[in-house]
Amino acid sequence: MRNMILECHRAWRPDETLIEDTELGRSLQQDIRRTNGIRVHLRRPRYDKRARLLAQSARFESGQVWIPSSESWTYDYVSELLAFPFGRSDDQVDATSQALDFLVAKTATLQPLQRRNPTRRTIEQRTMVENDDGQDRFFGQDRCGIYNGPPGLG
Repeated sequence: MRNMILECHRAWRPDETLIEDTELGRSLQQDIRRTNGIRVHLRRPRYDKRARLLAQSARFESGQVWIPSSESWTYDYVSELLAFPFGRSDDQVDATSQALDFLVAKTATLQPLQRRNPTRRTIEQRTMVENDDGQDRFFGQDRCGIYNGPPGLG
């Protein structure tokens, strides 16, 4: 496993490497850090594998996770994700959920969240329009006028 981690690190040159915080993980981390100087983060999962993936499922559903369609590994990876928890293997599922959790925690907002109290008159209706590139774009008040949705927003 150590050699595989080092091989992947040389090939992909990641900024950080995550290893699950277990007995084996701690010894791997110490060995890799001591001999190669690679930055390794130990991550202790808080819940079981199923709950961790469920917590990240909204990211997949909203399109925040991009999976390339033309890579040789895509079919096996997606098959493992879709077969979980009844598939033979769940290593990539576990690694994916922990990586997403790490990335979300790392990229959390730097400023505290502020509650906004919009009034009905200030909310613009937004309509999604597909442009020539096939990408969706939002257009605001100049195209759509004032929001005319359900009551209780302002």
